[in-house]
Amino acid sequence: MIGTATFFKTLAAIGLAAAFSAGAALFADDGVQFGLEIRPIEFQIFPGYLSQIGNVPVSARTVPIHSGDPGAGTPVVISADSVQPGTYAPMSSAVAPELIYKRIRVRAGAIFSYVPLAPRPREASNGSTQEYNYLQGGNARGTGAALVYYAGVVEPDRTPGVFGEFEIGSGAGWSAIAGYQRTRQNVEIQQGWDRYDSLETYQRLPLSSDVLQQAYAGVRWTARTEGRWKRSIIVLAGPAMVAKQPTALGAAASIRYGQHPFFLTAGVALSLGSRHSGAAQ
Repeated sequence: MIGTATFFKTLAAIGLAAAFSAGAALFADDGVQFGLEIRPIEFQIFPGYLSQIGNVPVSARTVPIHSGDPGAGTPVVISADSVQPGTYAPMSSAVAPELIYKRIRVRAGAIFSYVPLAPRPREASNGSTQEYNYLQGGNARGTGAALVYYAGVVEPDRTPGVFGEFEIGSGAGWSAIAGYQRTRQNVEIQQGWDRYDSLETYQRLPLSSDVLQQAYAGVRWTARTEGRWKRSIIVLAGPAMVAKQPTALGAAASIRYGQHPFFLTAGVALSLGSRHSGAAQ
């Protein structure tokens, strides 16, 4: 039985091969049009990407006492050396020029991931975060408590990702998509203070610069509207392949990744081109 990852890779290869053949034919046909797709909001979820950061080095667990508290600047070591960051979920935008021929669209563009919705540091020692109460000892929170913390987080890299897609419309508002995307994420330890029921960041320590590659398939539904810009909703899914590039600090830790990570994306899109009457033409 064919595996899920192999299925999506094969599907993407077929789609890209078809896109190449279609693209070569488009330039020789008078019916070709140029379009533009903008995806202002995409919610991406990567279950199983990063499961645990263990054996966190002492240097990454050492945080100085806050400047507003007694003993300011004194280093405090948080004894717990493991965190479970959980599901990675960035919010992204994308833009891509495209070639349009009848119901076929071929596009390639850039992805901009800018807001990591998860994992985030959390108050109290659980999941992604470990704390220590340097005024009272232990990790209890309460009135007058002041704590240092460290957390395992994932931040989108500032370098835009890239993607390519082949799409074919049904003529009834629905279309099928096959594609591939490549983005970079940074696994980090975030240090800081938990005071007055809020978290304050001290510094970030990079552990790994990871490249995520996804071959995916999905569907689009386009609303029936007049005008040049057409609104649509897209849903995409596929396996995620991780290429790890740990720093010296990350190599000293034990970063555990999921065995079968995958990703899901849901978003809205604005298309400029011949997507008439809710169908890809």
